[in-house]
Amino acid sequence: MQRNLPMSLVGLPVCVILLVINIGFLSFYKPANVQKTSNKPVASVIASGTKGTSQILSAQIESGDARPLLIEKFFQKFDSPLAEQSEIFVREADENSIDFRLTPAIAMCESIGGKRVPLKDGFNPFGIAVFTGQNSGKNFDSWEHAITFASKLLKEKYFDNGLGDLVSIGARWAPPSVAKGNSWALCVQSFIDQIL
Repeated sequence: MQRNLPMSLVGLPVCVILLVINIGFLSFYKPANVQKTSNKPVASVIASGTKGTSQILSAQIESGDARPLLIEKFFQKFDSPLAEQSEIFVREADENSIDFRLTPAIAMCESIGGKRVPLKDGFNPFGIAVFTGQNSGKNFDSWEHAITFASKLLKEKYFDNGLGDLVSIGARWAPPSVAKGNSWALCVQSFIDQIL
């Protein structure tokens, strides 16, 4: 054991020195194959194949807006025809400065996500202009037309006039619900909470 002691005394400092040198090199190392283009990270890796061949593997990772996917998945749970309109819901919410979950939640309360509209080909999932005791309402050309109209209506007739909470909106959107303990507002809030 005494014979190995001088070797241990020399070997330990050598290992420490080599470790410090390696850490120093690693701090200056930058992978050559990682690029950034237009603020979207792109990573490429060259993988060696067998018999001297090589392949270039690449993956592109982009950050994006998850809100359309959340709406799509939400409507898919209810087998709603509005699932394909998720991008439009988000676009119109942003354009009108409203919560992106509000119009989808209203559509669920009013028509089970477009499954029970007042007119067969009316595309009115929001119950717009459907008055108590009537089975008709405003007729729209498409789901997009209805979403655009409803989003703008909420901004201009409700939010711009100080009606920003669900109870106030519900008192005007679905007046009979007030006497039922604000059932419309509670329904809309319950669906908003499900869009996660």
